[in-house]
Order: sequence, then structure tokens, then C-alpha cells
Amino acid sequence: PLVRAILASSALDCIVSLAFASSTLPMPRNVTHVPYALGNEATCTAQGFLLQLGNMGGPLYMTLIVYNYTVLLSKPATA
Repeated sequence: PLVRAILASSALDCIVSLAFASSTLPMPRNVTHVPYALGNEATCTAQGFLLQLGNMGGPLYMTLIVYNYTVLLSKPATA
């Protein structure tokens, strides 16, 4: 489960990075005073969803990883 949590955290980080990198591109074209606004409402909503997914999912997966390591390290060592 730990490897899957690390993989999921990394995947969410990549998704959020792409959403941040797209910057104003997904914003609707009719928005004034925004350079490079090439999208529509659907692309803007999709970008917002991806940002929220990463902003909520990333910390949750990190909490899971920290909890897993805490439980792992609190067990007595066996020889």
C-alpha cells in the first residue's frame, strides 16, 4: 500500500503541475484583460477541478504515507 500511495501522490502532483503550467490558457476567450485566454467555460472548470483534486488529494496521500511510516517505525524490531 505504501508504494501505491507514493505513486498516487506523485501522479496528483504531476496533474496539479500541468494545471498550474496551463495558467490562463483554459480561461474563456471572452474574459477581458487576460492574455492568452484561449479556452471556454468547460476548460476553465476542468482546470479548477484538477487544481482542487490535487490540493485536497496530495495532503491526504502524504498523511497516509506519514501514518504508514509512523506505524512501521513504532513497531519493535525483530531479529
